[in-house]
Amino acid sequence: TDSRSQSSLKKGTHYSRQLLATEIGRMADTFRPHGYYRFTKADLYVEHDTVFAALIDPSLDPLEQAELLEKLRLKKENPTINVTIKQRVSRDTSHVSKYYIGQVTVYPDLPIVEDTSLVKTDTSVIRNIKFISRTKKFKLPFIADNIFLRPGRLYKQNNYYRTSNRLSQFSAWQYNNIDFQNSPLADSLLDITLRMYPAKKQNLTVDLEASRNTNDIVSVTNLFGTGLNLGLQNRNAFKQSVQTNTNLRGGVEFGSSFIQTTLASLSHTISIPRIISPFPIRREGRLRLAQTVINANLTYTDRRDLFKLRSINGSFGYQWSRTRQHTEG
Repeated sequence: TDSRSQSSLKKGTHYSRQLLATEIGRMADTFRPHGYYRFTKADLYVEHDTVFAALIDPSLDPLEQAELLEKLRLKKENPTINVTIKQRVSRDTSHVSKYYIGQVTVYPDLPIVEDTSLVKTDTSVIRNIKFISRTKKFKLPFIADNIFLRPGRLYKQNNYYRTSNRLSQFSAWQYNNIDFQNSPLADSLLDITLRMYPAKKQNLTVDLEASRNTNDIVSVTNLFGTGLNLGLQNRNAFKQSVQTNTNLRGGVEFGSSFIQTTLASLSHTISIPRIISPFPIRREGRLRLAQTVINANLTYTDRRDLFKLRSINGSFGYQWSRTRQHTEG
């Protein structure tokens, strides 16, 4: 489709090198979503106004020269410059060739520190994607569903960004890396290797706190409180990078009656890295940080000789962000 409406070069705008550089970058980006993997800004150049160059052409006849001189006079009265962005004649045809995805190989559980010992691996193919795994920590179909670079498809830079952004939001992995290589089968194929490095699955935190309250609204005595917080985080529940957080808190306040207040609470949060909905979500794969969040809380408060309070509440919701990307060519 035509992308000229997105151009920052408009008739009457002020001339600047930065404006031209921005436009060349934008035009280069319109090629890469359509298979031109090696096309870069260096394949384009700017040609400026050629009126002055034409005047020194010895082959001009008097009428043509007079016409150019008139154009030059008008330019001096109202200075303008015409620019044309052209494609360079490249000796390397790979820059103007369309590429398709060849073999996709995924290593879902590589160690952070390289292991030189002999490790047994399992190989499986899911949705034409080859997985080479060392453990059974992850459900491979879940990973395959979030890889948008599929064998046989036309290379699109947007699919690379979607895959990279999607995988980087998962808490189960510390980081991942996507490499492209020329396929030995055909010049127009790109083989992809995706290396994924898991994060530590569980994390336990323990916090001890103390407080002193001298402005209690129902008692004039000083209260000294102490509490213990326990938190357990699981970054890979159900082997699908579902993150769960469980927090247990208990505490007491000491006053004139020794134990004046007893507090206890338990909360549990589940963050699922996709939108769970009874109806389909349009273009869910284009959302960033999309997740379903489920939360439940239990609390108990016993204020001696005053009241006892028990409560339970829960919530269900979604979190996501979205960025606009112009992908037309």
